[in-house]
Amino acid sequence: IRSNSTQAQRQGSNKNLIDYVLEIHQADQQFLPETDLFFTLASPISASSNMGAQLSFVVWHMLKHPRVLELVRSEAEKIFVDGRDPIASDFQDELIPHTSHLILECLRLYPAIFGQLRHVTNECNISGFELPSGLRTFWAISAPHYSVEHYTNPTRFDIDRFAPPREEHRTPGAFNPWGLGTHVCMGYRWVELQLAFNALLIAHYLELELPKSSQKLRINPFPKNAPHKKITFRITGHRDLI
Repeated sequence: IRSNSTQAQRQGSNKNLIDYVLEIHQADQQFLPETDLFFTLASPISASSNMGAQLSFVVWHMLKHPRVLELVRSEAEKIFVDGRDPIASDFQDELIPHTSHLILECLRLYPAIFGQLRHVTNECNISGFELPSGLRTFWAISAPHYSVEHYTNPTRFDIDRFAPPREEHRTPGAFNPWGLGTHVCMGYRWVELQLAFNALLIAHYLELELPKSSQKLRINPFPKNAPHKKITFRITGHRDLI
């Protein structure tokens, strides 16, 4: 990224996110040191890649569950009625509850971040286990997503679990698709907005079907949690833009 973003190469071009990040680094290397550049420059790629994978899960479940597709489509009809351009307030969770719950259920079943590596800073005891300072640990933060303690039939796809009065994800620690504490993904709200916007667009403007070969969902967990590359969708019709 850096080798293709020199001042000479970018001269005369509109500034993008990478240009601004490198400017901040050059202006104040104490605020944004060299050691932090890799993560800062890679994060937009990671967020976009995870968004694409999650959108594939969302579309697959819409097509697999016709009731869910119709609910999302009914919300899209209100937003894109007569070809109107949507505004920011259209995407508030309370205005598109079924779309939001669909996204939350896909994030529960297929979390973008399913675990985190952490080093113990201070020696401590957790449930009888002594954790010495410096120990490298792995936290399976998505494990509660599949626990009957928090979710009814946790392996079953059910968008209604997020609606009142159930709201099964409200228990602290029960829903962690983007990380925990100070290490929650900083772009997760942007990703959720893009998921909602694109799901509504697809439901409104496209007619899709799942080929027979894609009726069963297969997952490719590395390097990201995503549907297998052989899972496909077929466009059978579309609505013209007004």
